[in-house]
Amino acid sequence: MIRILLLLSCLLSLNVWAVDPFEDFHEYGQLSDEEIHKIHQGELLYGDTEFGFIVSRGNTNSTSLKFKGNLYQDLEKWRNQFKIDSLYKRDRNETTGNDEVSANRIFLSAQGNYKVGVKNASFFMYGDYEEDEFSGLDFKSTLAAGYGNRLYQGVKNQVDFDLGPGLYRSVAESDAELEDDEDKTKTGYLLRLALQWERTVSTRTRFNQDLS
Repeated sequence: MIRILLLLSCLLSLNVWAVDPFEDFHEYGQLSDEEIHKIHQGELLYGDTEFGFIVSRGNTNSTSLKFKGNLYQDLEKWRNQFKIDSLYKRDRNETTGNDEVSANRIFLSAQGNYKVGVKNASFFMYGDYEEDEFSGLDFKSTLAAGYGNRLYQGVKNQVDFDLGPGLYRSVAESDAELEDDEDKTKTGYLLRLALQWERTVSTRTRFNQDLS
């Protein structure tokens, strides 16, 4: 099998005021999130982005493009977070010989946390929007607001949480098969619970995981 694999990926540390964008890239493995926010407080944006491009040829022929971003803004009273996660993929149909889209998705979210003056405590507002060509929906989105704080603080682990009520909305595709009494647009209430876990693996390595 002849297989050609082209992989291009890059992780960038965005520092608006630094001349070299990689100047303090090493910090992100050694410092906690709180320490990083403190260092970059007042900057327009900081964080990381990831870009991936894969071309596969052989028994299967496919092309995929992926982009992710996780950016922050830490101001005197507000800490804002912006996320993007997108994927586009095409596969060769071996029967017809044509390239067909097999994945086409984009997810955007923004969250603002208002600092109430007590360490780690904040009130948050959150919103997201997602389009997925193969989900059967034109789009879906959520809005939520509530309270956040630190749930656990240990020697090597810390867990933060956000909890609050919200609304969701989804719109089915125009050609989607619906029941006679089923609406194309659905709205309702939700309870948003988001957890952020940070574990210190070593003096140079930290592990982060978000769950929501």
